[in-house]
Amino acid sequence: MTVQKVNKGISGALQYHNDFLVPALAVAVAIDGTFPQKILNEVRNALTHLSRAEVLKKEKDFPKALLEIKSAERHLMRTTLDCLKISIIAYAAKTEIAMKALLEDIELPEKTHSRSNELREKRHQLTILEGQEPTDDAVQQYGALTEEFAEFYHSLDDDFNGDTAEQRRASRIAKQEAAIEAVRAEKDNEIRNAKKFGWKTTAVGLAGGLIISWAANHLPILTKQDTANVEASATLQTTPEAEPSEVTKEAE
Repeated sequence: MTVQKVNKGISGALQYHNDFLVPALAVAVAIDGTFPQKILNEVRNALTHLSRAEVLKKEKDFPKALLEIKSAERHLMRTTLDCLKISIIAYAAKTEIAMKALLEDIELPEKTHSRSNELREKRHQLTILEGQEPTDDAVQQYGALTEEFAEFYHSLDDDFNGDTAEQRRASRIAKQEAAIEAVRAEKDNEIRNAKKFGWKTTAVGLAGGLIISWAANHLPILTKQDTANVEASATLQTTPEAEPSEVTKEAE
């Protein structure tokens, strides 16, 4: 009878590992993106106790085998709780980030804020279980809260245009940057237009100066009078035509 009890204990521990620990660990790794060393150590310790129980069973030391099974069960339950806590912390952080991003674009309904506060309060209430011996009831409570947080987090995407909060925020920033760039381009165009006439005058003046310099260096046979004529010609190209004076108007 004792052999069957040991076998049942080992089988039950392995079943708990498959039915509770593995799903909780999968969610924790998926949402948090890491595999904590603490979790790995706990799983290793649980399997070590089960291996010892199997050896003790063969040695017919059933009381010690049952103690090893109890130790394995505690490790498995504690590891499951740790995975659920990791998932809740990760979901809570992601939910807060998502809501902040959404609030930059839209005003969220009151029921959304109420649900967020409700989940925060439930999480706070579970802190009374911290430091206590792990129990099936604690695993059930943490598991239920993990599911509630997951449902609320994903509902933010489903209820608000189907986009993730990060995508909405990135889209908004891209639009802001495009608008700023458009304003800058318009201002640059205004500046170019304002300076357009001044640039033309400067270019003509520089061309006239280059003509005079080239003539002085390459046409030494030019007389002073010829050079003066060239300078006068360049000046006429850069000087706007003067309005006729009052005396000239009267003479006409």
